This record gives sequence, structure tokens and C-alpha cells, in this order.
Amino acid sequence: MADVARDHDVSLHLHGGFGRPPKPMDDKAERLFGLVKQCGADLGLEIGWRDTGGVCDGNNIAACGVPVVDTMGVRGGSIHSDAEFLIADSLPERARLSALALLRIAQGRYKI
Repeated sequence: MADVARDHDVSLHLHGGFGRPPKPMDDKAERLFGLVKQCGADLGLEIGWRDTGGVCDGNNIAACGVPVVDTMGVRGGSIHSDAEFLIADSLPERARLSALALLRIAQGRYKI
């Protein structure tokens, strides 16, 4: 940083920090993902795991010890970029996926 300030005759002040810790794939998150994957299979949906990087509110929730699965969102592409998009036809299928997972949690089929 000192080199940049000297070479470009500017004054730099670094402040702030990284406020989104990574989401761990711990035992709780793995169990929740397993539930979501099974719910997807029961609905004829193939749910897969892919590490995409990037951050979301889920990072803060996971930092509190609550398992988080981002896989339940709509289908689309270019996640975490300025070209991110969603496929509108996937909204009903993902609503069914969310409802089924919540139902199974309410029925005690998943324990945190």
C-alpha cells in the first residue's frame, strides 16, 4: 500500500473488513442438504451440491450455528455475478421443494 501511495502521489487509508464468514459444510448442514436432496428426488428434481463462492445472508446465519442450504433457490445461471438470471418456470417447483422440506422438518423428520 505504501508503494502505491508513493508511486502515484496519493494518500491511502484502509478501513473496514470482511463481514461475511464462509458457510461451513458441517454435520448439520450436510443433514439439511440430505433432506433437501431427498425432497427434490421425491418431487422428480435432481438437487446437486456446487460450491460457488460468493456471499449471501446465509453466511451470517451460518455463523450463528444455523445450518444453511442455498440449493433451494430458483434455477438460473451466472450466480453471484452481474449477469445472474433466473428461470421463471422454476418458481413453482422450488416453492414445492421448500414446502415439502418445511413440512418434513415440522413433522420431525429432520433434527438440527
